[in-house]
Amino acid sequence: MKKCMSLLLALTLCFVLFAGCTSNQENTPNTQTEQPKVEDDGIMKILLIGHSTGMDSAYMLPAVAKNEGVEKLVVGMLYHSGCRLGQHVEYLTNDAPQYAYYEFDIENQDAWLRADKDGNFTYCEPFAANDIYIEDGSIAQTMKFGIQRHDWDIVVLQPGCFEAANKSDYGFTPNIASDIQTIRNYVSENDIEKSTAPKFAWNMIWGCPDDSSMWNEGYRNNMETLFSGDTVAMYNEIVNTTREIVKPEEIFDWFMPSATTLRNAQEQGMTPKQLYRDTIHGSDFTRMMVAYLWYCTLFEKNIDDCTLDPIPGKLVFDTLMYNTETPFMLTEEQKAILKISVKNAMATPYDTCK
Repeated sequence: MKKCMSLLLALTLCFVLFAGCTSNQENTPNTQTEQPKVEDDGIMKILLIGHSTGMDSAYMLPAVAKNEGVEKLVVGMLYHSGCRLGQHVEYLTNDAPQYAYYEFDIENQDAWLRADKDGNFTYCEPFAANDIYIEDGSIAQTMKFGIQRHDWDIVVLQPGCFEAANKSDYGFTPNIASDIQTIRNYVSENDIEKSTAPKFAWNMIWGCPDDSSMWNEGYRNNMETLFSGDTVAMYNEIVNTTREIVKPEEIFDWFMPSATTLRNAQEQGMTPKQLYRDTIHGSDFTRMMVAYLWYCTLFEKNIDDCTLDPIPGKLVFDTLMYNTETPFMLTEEQKAILKISVKNAMATPYDTCK
């Protein structure tokens, strides 16, 4: 699928205006179906290039989409721990095998699969020693491998994390705009279907929880050095860098304000320990919430119309739930908070709701 919904609406209007023209009738997508409109194989294909908070963001997306009636979707993830944009540029320039590649085809799978160095796919635990296995080469893949796995419709980029100043893209990397453009150019140049280049989306990732007891040593030092331990200042830096340097509304086709979604949930009463499982990674609630942010943004849906049905147990991370048959279910209060948080983030991506 290579068209955003706004383009679809324009094509639909052309269909109405030129109904007497046979060729236009034949080329206009069917607007009656609830599935994303496509012009090729009928499958929405989304690739993320990022790190662990990107995995948190996208991990429940296949299950969420399937619960909401999507029948065909492929999600791929190129993972490298904490990777900032400049590192991606270095790796793509050298064609370096520095990524773990994950994939989920909801029509044919019920869990994520990970590729080894030879391109063979097997089931694995989420985050299962990725860094070690990339280093020893057993699962190491290049960025090009992920890009050329499919004719991707949407490629999602995101900044580096806050683990250390030299790994962060929020306010501390002067080349962030040029790095983004380099990665986009590389993706387009290596796309397997040149006539239909992929669209791009930006994931505004979150920072540390408001509970300093949850920070590990690296994040604690970074937070105290850069933000005097103030998570509001950190969030403001996320917003300012995104709005003033990245400018996603101008250069990206879609924008997922994940950081604002988490802040919104906190404003609605969720505690840091309910939103995070450690220094930076999201809880199952957060992963489901951000997956709905992605779903509503990329599929142009209204969160109020979503079911928020349970997620299969093998697709959650929390220790007591992981890899069991017990589904992850939201309470009615959690559903309300999720909907408010997603809706407000989409409406005002740089301002939290009170």
